[in-house]
Amino acid sequence: MSKIKILGIVAMSLLVGGAAYGASCDVTAAAAMGPDNGGTACGGGNCGYECTLDGNTSPAFVQDDSPQDETVYRACFWYDPSNLDPFAGSPGMIYIPIRATHQDSFKANFQIILTQKVNLNRLSIRSVTNSGAVRFSNRINASGANRYCVTSTVSDTPGVANGNVMMQVTDGPQAGQCVSTTDFSPGLNNSQVPVQNLLAGAVGNINPGISGPAYFDEFESFRTLGPDGSDCP
Repeated sequence: MSKIKILGIVAMSLLVGGAAYGASCDVTAAAAMGPDNGGTACGGGNCGYECTLDGNTSPAFVQDDSPQDETVYRACFWYDPSNLDPFAGSPGMIYIPIRATHQDSFKANFQIILTQKVNLNRLSIRSVTNSGAVRFSNRINASGANRYCVTSTVSDTPGVANGNVMMQVTDGPQAGQCVSTTDFSPGLNNSQVPVQNLLAGAVGNINPGISGPAYFDEFESFRTLGPDGSDCP
């Protein structure tokens, strides 16, 4: 990528996971879409991150383990799934491109879920509580290359349901959309699920038959709410 900042660490571990058949992920000039590259070029060098699926279900991803039990975590990135060809007849979950995990408990602080319905790509959030209960957000349109900011805050203490995960589209054709785990239910009781790592690529739950490339670029993360606000409008 032309600019990768994971809590101050410039680089991720590339190709953690993966197999001979399944997804393959690599840094490539073809994947650049962020504004630093004019959306198309990489200033003569590699930038952007491409994950290509080949119809099998083996995951591949980059992984960053620098988060240290983050109770506030924000990840911002460009993402474009427009060139994926989903398996006909499987309109539900397509795959997980992003996951933030609490490794000690084997729970996902949040996962971003890509689905497709009537040829429309959509993204939503899935999170868990201390007890393992699953919470979802609404879906947003993910057509084209867009910049997303996902903000996770864990609850203050066990039993207090004031945690939340929010996803905003801050740039691109879908700018202005915003969803949250409070779309359908109160805040999250997730004090025991802080962020300990983040995975990006084709992380899991990959539908058999899905193929083609998806692109990431300009990944940044923060231990604060960052520059883009903290609540859906």
